[in-house]
Amino acid sequence: MVGRTASPGSLVTVGLCALLAIGGCKEDPDAPEGSAEWQAATWPEPTEDGLVLLFEVDSAHVVERLAVDASRSLDYLARISDRHEIHIRLDPAPKDLERVRDMLRQGGCCALTSAQGSEEAATESATLRVRLPDVSCDVTLPLHEWDDLPGPSSCEAHVRSLHGRPRFRN
Repeated sequence: MVGRTASPGSLVTVGLCALLAIGGCKEDPDAPEGSAEWQAATWPEPTEDGLVLLFEVDSAHVVERLAVDASRSLDYLARISDRHEIHIRLDPAPKDLERVRDMLRQGGCCALTSAQGSEEAATESATLRVRLPDVSCDVTLPLHEWDDLPGPSSCEAHVRSLHGRPRFRN
């Protein structure tokens, strides 16, 4: 038999196999199906219309609705001045829903309250409804608070990261 020199790629493969055999497999936090904790999590009951996540904006010129149903399908609709409409359907990876859930929880998004008080009804508002493992709430705030205050604005950005579209207001 003639001697052969191992290529760098084959050494990496052998080294990786040896590492896995010795150390076992570590959980990959970027796995598309999400972490083991996410996969084993108990989900709260969805909303009455079967949603696990909803962000809805109702204003004079823009109506937006980002909804994730219990089958984890995302439906995004933006209607601008009743003349233009964008409609997107996606199936976000479980790891993306888990990431958004973690950001909503860490950002205290379910604890948001209106700075103007409940006695003054807002004509333009946005609502966040969450039914994800360990995070369940309904939050409605005047639209200007979602726009102007760091907490609500950050929470909205977390939800919007699921579809990557900009918001259609100032």
